[in-house]
Amino acid sequence: MILENKVVIVTGASKGIGLETAKALKEKGAKVCGWSRNPPDLNHDNFLYVETDVTKPDSVADAYQKTVDRFGKNIQVLINNAGMGFYGPMEDTSNEEWKMKFETNVDSIFYASKLVVPQMKVLDEGHIINISSIAGLNQVKIMVGYAATKHAVTGISHSMNQELRDFGI
Repeated sequence: MILENKVVIVTGASKGIGLETAKALKEKGAKVCGWSRNPPDLNHDNFLYVETDVTKPDSVADAYQKTVDRFGKNIQVLINNAGMGFYGPMEDTSNEEWKMKFETNVDSIFYASKLVVPQMKVLDEGHIINISSIAGLNQVKIMVGYAATKHAVTGISHSMNQELRDFGI
């Protein structure tokens, strides 16, 4: 895929895989919008940071609008990278931690993807990349919640592929 002047959204862009992905895409000439709660250490004319809480539909919608305002509505790539996990036995996992994992790792994919899909369909072009984990295929001791969310990410990804592939996505 030629990335020159393509518009790419990367969630969870403040550190780790998200930040390194944003840097690599910028180096390939993409216009990158990084959505995260904290600002990344990245400054460039073709990079826009938007403070975003991907667990909140209104925050995601606001980030999408800011992205469109800066780079236009033709977003060719969405990388759903935002994620988090807590380690420990299931019985020690609080209800709040459980909910936060699902909101961050699963719900955010839905919130962001549903905003970019309509224009991708118009373009008959797009890529949505959902970052999962080996925990999305295998069981992992003391990571019940994380594994559950990553299994969900794998399922969402397979179903999105079936639903969207005839639209060039």
